[in-house]
Formats: sequence, C-alpha cells, structure tokens
Amino acid sequence: MASVTKRLEAWGTEPVRAIYVRLGAERAYGVPLAKVRALAKELGTDHDLGLALWESGAHEARILACTLFDPRALTEPVARALSASSGYGVMADELVSRALGEAPCAPVARDTFRDADDELVRRVGWKLLGKSVDTLGPAAIDAELARLEREMPDAPFLVKEGMNFCLVQLGTKIPSVTERAMEIGARMGVWDLRPIPKGCTSAYAPEWIAVLLAKRSPAWRARAAEAVAVRDAALAAAKAGARARVPRGKATRSPAEG
Repeated sequence: MASVTKRLEAWGTEPVRAIYVRLGAERAYGVPLAKVRALAKELGTDHDLGLALWESGAHEARILACTLFDPRALTEPVARALSASSGYGVMADELVSRALGEAPCAPVARDTFRDADDELVRRVGWKLLGKSVDTLGPAAIDAELARLEREMPDAPFLVKEGMNFCLVQLGTKIPSVTERAMEIGARMGVWDLRPIPKGCTSAYAPEWIAVLLAKRSPAWRARAAEAVAVRDAALAAAKAGARARVPRGKATRSPAEG
C-alpha cells in the first residue's frame, strides 16, 4: 500500500485537491482522475489492497479502492459499513458504480439499505435500485413510484439525490412510466439550486429524463427544451428571492471584507 500512496502523493496538485475538497473530501492528494483510473487498470483486482486504501480516507485512495474491490467479497455487512463510512455523496456513488452494483448482495442491499437510519446508506440503496429498475415487475415499479412521490419531498438532500436518480432511471428505462416519472419530477420542482457545471444536465427530473431520451429520439428535443426553460425560470426566481431578502440600506459584506 505504501508504494501506491507514495505515487498518489507525488502526482497531487493543489488546484485539483481544491476541487475534491469542494466535492466533500476531507483528505485529498489532488491527483487527476485520469491518473487514478490508469493506476487502477495497472493494479487490477486486489480486494485487500482496496480495503487498506479505503481505510486511509484519502479521496483518490478510495476512488482507487472502489475499482480494486472484488464484488464477490462484498457481503451485505461489508457493503453497509463501506456505505456508511463513504463520507459524502460522490464517494458513495463511486462505490455503487464501481463495486456494489456488481456484488451478489446488491439485491438485498437495494431493498434493506433504503430504510436505514444513515443517510449515505439510504442513498446507496436508492442508487442500487436505480441501476436495477429494469429487473422490476409492473407492480413493483408502481409501488416504487408511489414511494418516491410520497417520500422525496421531505427526504434529506443526500437521500433525495439518490431517489431522484432512481426516478430518472425509471423514467428513461421503463417507457410505460416515463410520463408519470416526469410528472412526479415536475411536482417536486427545481429543488437543487446549485450552479450547473458546464456541459452537465441539471437534477430537475423532467429535464434529465427528456435530455437522455432526446439522445435516442429527436422527438424528445422539444420536451427537453421546455424542461430547461422551466428550470431556468425557477433558478432565476430563486436568485431574485434571495436578493430580495437582503435588507436594504445595510452592508452586505462581512466585517472581514472591510
């Protein structure tokens, strides 16, 4: 493990480290993701090394660990412990996409994690369900959509992101419920007011669903444009509301800013 961490330390830069900190990492070297992925290919599957790297707590070490894990060795208790210790949404999602989604325990984790007390464990449960919606029968799909509509509005942000991902997967992978998923997303509204990175789609479910479907069929392009317009209007209204709440005639700078 020492030789791996030394390589990660040597590759780190401060600008990249700052990006990872903004994502939620408490510890990071600042290694570009491409280099981490290349190192993962070089090392192959090494479950014990993956566990050791995960325990180190560094962002890049854990990203690497997710690729080194042997999914067959990820029992439900191990998966739950890893999910709970992931620390922030990006890492929990990496764990799902690179390891847990292929683990034999995934179906059990999908159904049990969503009722956990820990928010990150619940997020992982919803992400696992989102990855497997095309294995559900009609009755189960109907039940999950009802649960999403019922629970999403009051869910904690970390959990809501996972639930929203699941809603989008239902809307894009199950044509018979696409319109229902978009309606649920429209009623949820634009709840994520963070800036949208260049080249990315917002979390607003009707937009996300329509954009994904537009890649398969040009007929969805108009729906995507409509959803983008709704999202932009909601974000503008939110910003205007925030400005309106600033008391007039009073300084808006902190004392530290002079």
